[in-house]
Amino acid sequence: MEKYILLRIKSIQRELDELRKIMERKVEGKPPRQTKLEGLWAGLEVTDEELEEAKREVFRDGYKLKE
Repeated sequence: MEKYILLRIKSIQRELDELRKIMERKVEGKPPRQTKLEGLWAGLEVTDEELEEAKREVFRDGYKLKE
């Protein structure tokens, strides 16, 4: 359990660091950094249905609450 908590804290710290960078760019008036898909992901086509399916899988507990 303690290892899980430490991993979650590290994950949250990374997320906060990314959010800090995003907010710094906004405050400085810089455009958001573009994500580039290269290598394995280049040319990948993802449909709206695939995105919805992925959301349902990732957030399945949230979708259960809606039912």
